[in-house]
Amino acid sequence: MNPFFYTCPFFVTAGLLLHIAGIATPSWISTRSSETGQSLMFGLWEVCTDMGCQTYPSNKASDLQACEAFSVLAIFPALGALIICSVYALQANAEESSRKKQINVAIALCLLSGVAVLICIFVWRFSYVNSGPLADDLGYSFYLSLVGGLLMFASCGMFQVYKRHTFPAQYIVLS
Repeated sequence: MNPFFYTCPFFVTAGLLLHIAGIATPSWISTRSSETGQSLMFGLWEVCTDMGCQTYPSNKASDLQACEAFSVLAIFPALGALIICSVYALQANAEESSRKKQINVAIALCLLSGVAVLICIFVWRFSYVNSGPLADDLGYSFYLSLVGGLLMFASCGMFQVYKRHTFPAQYIVLS
């Protein structure tokens, strides 16, 4: 198999793991309280101080709910792309048209996952960071998810390069 094919699942896996680490850790915004001197970290699911972490109340803002939903929704297309890569690798002798369709579906799934991550990133960035004294205090969790989403887009590009190299365009000459 082409080396481009091996890099595609690696990018998807790395992007997925970074995004999962980003949504699981509570440092989307990280700052220090001016009154108490405690560190404050706000994540998608909880807020943490030096004393411990607490989950958000059930009546949280709709922006936060949308961000949580898109962050979780981004996981499923990436998993689907990894499954399709596995099936593709196991079906080395399948006909070309079905293999080409598998690559196209993997590209679409990676693109969908990357878009969902970016929607979450933009909702968080423009809803929470610009409100109040927390402007521009983005934490490492935010950047983990951002890099994970960018790796999903990079995997789309790698799949496209692989597809063009493996399945060259065929032209019909009319005479």
